[in-house]
Amino acid sequence: MSDTGFDLSGSSDLDPSFALVSGSQAMCEALFRRYTTPNGTLFYDPRYGRDVRAYLGVGLTPMKRAQLVRAMEDQAYQDERVDEVTITITDGVDGAVTIEVAGLTGEGPFRLVMEASASLVTALAME
Repeated sequence: MSDTGFDLSGSSDLDPSFALVSGSQAMCEALFRRYTTPNGTLFYDPRYGRDVRAYLGVGLTPMKRAQLVRAMEDQAYQDERVDEVTITITDGVDGAVTIEVAGLTGEGPFRLVMEASASLVTALAME
């Protein structure tokens, strides 16, 4: 078990005030960045990232849903701070989905809730 440490705040971009986050907030922001970064675009870590939007453009079939869950779990477990993770996907309106990421680190539980469509991912909760 490792602690989550500290990081600069920012899920899609750096906080202009350079605020620091830790605990579950730091974990949620780190995972949100992983889930909105296309795989292979981080030059020093080609395994980093799995943009959930890539799975939503042509409809989320049961097979694609299972692939998305597996890809998101894989990304979460690449972060050494994550001990356990569960991904739940709920259908929304017009092809959008709500994704809940519930997990455990050495510091305790965390919960990230996102709404995702083929063009946009929004964080609804980071706890």
